[in-house]
Amino acid sequence: ASVSGNTTACASSSGGYSTAPVDAATQYLWTITGDATVTGTGTNVTVNFGPAWNGGTLCVAAQTTCYTSPAKCITIGTSAAALGAISGTFTACPNSSLTFSVPASSGAASYSWTLPAGATGSSTTNSINVNFGPTFNAGGNICVSVTSICGITSAPKCKTVAPGTPSVPASITGITNGVCGQN
Repeated sequence: ASVSGNTTACASSSGGYSTAPVDAATQYLWTITGDATVTGTGTNVTVNFGPAWNGGTLCVAAQTTCYTSPAKCITIGTSAAALGAISGTFTACPNSSLTFSVPASSGAASYSWTLPAGATGSSTTNSINVNFGPTFNAGGNICVSVTSICGITSAPKCKTVAPGTPSVPASITGITNGVCGQN
């Protein structure tokens, strides 16, 4: 039905992977692409990732004495899973505090946040509390990147945070002359 195990693996390491038993299967055929080898033919195997490992696909098929099923596969890489969207309130008043976050990324070791001018905060997790100081009046981007357990850093994911100041009204309409003594 599926392959279970970590989708982030580093070079020169090993990891356990498994699949649910299939009725009548006598063994399982495991294959992997890239610089890695699979040890075992049952529902639980060990994958040994070589020194040149930079990603690949692990697949398993159920076998009987006369038939091999279609394979189920997972992709394993050295990067953490792609970052999801940043959530939070994207209108911030000066002298306020807001929390922003991204869904946890599998294979992540740490997160790095960058903040717009006039904002402060620090975090290495998937959530950050940001203090917007009195000088926050021009807006800017809040960005986050993730570093995997293998030391690979993703491209940043950004969202614009605007100050909570209202816009200047566009114009005033109405009669502009001949209004003496009128409402």
